[in-house]
Amino acid sequence: EGRDVSWLDRQNRGMLFNILRQHKDMRFVDQAKTQLVRTGNQKGRDGKEVEVTYIDRSVLGYLTSVLGSESMPILRDAYENSDLDDRNRSSIRQIAAGYMGTSADADIIVNSRMAESFQMLVTEGADAKKQKENRDRGLSNVRYYLGKLGEGRNVPVETIQSRQQYLSTLRVQTQDKEVLVWMNRVDQRLKDMSDPEKSKKMDRSFDPRRTSSKR
Repeated sequence: EGRDVSWLDRQNRGMLFNILRQHKDMRFVDQAKTQLVRTGNQKGRDGKEVEVTYIDRSVLGYLTSVLGSESMPILRDAYENSDLDDRNRSSIRQIAAGYMGTSADADIIVNSRMAESFQMLVTEGADAKKQKENRDRGLSNVRYYLGKLGEGRNVPVETIQSRQQYLSTLRVQTQDKEVLVWMNRVDQRLKDMSDPEKSKKMDRSFDPRRTSSKR
């Protein structure tokens, strides 16, 4: 802790958590929960030090590695910390995106972001430039999460079905024609993922803006 500690010594924390991850050692989980959200001092643009709240990436990597989807209740609690800025929340949202449909806590985190994004698509009262900026941001967010829903190969059937169910909950939240076309492509992608022969020919990544993600 503090600037008087050498750079190399500060890296020991990450190295120790990496050892725990490598050995899937869960004995430190309870302690790690209390260390996920931390506070520290940081210099602002004016040169003055201010206290900031942030996510400890070493702890985040450890918890998600050893617990998988079971880490989501912990991450949701952290996500709802009002002192975290959006950049820190973003790191949690990225993890939640991988568990859409299979974790209720992940769904809650993503739903919050999707609701914001859907709202950006229908912003009224702003000038044309601002409306376009809002729409572009909203579409970018929506595309990211829909892409994650269609990501992967050799995905278990149960997971695919859970993603399909989650997609249906998103579909009723918007009437945007462009987004609905994307959702139709996600739906078809998930159906193709259920077919072992079609799944073999797929790329792992998926972009809902395109009609096909085959090799």
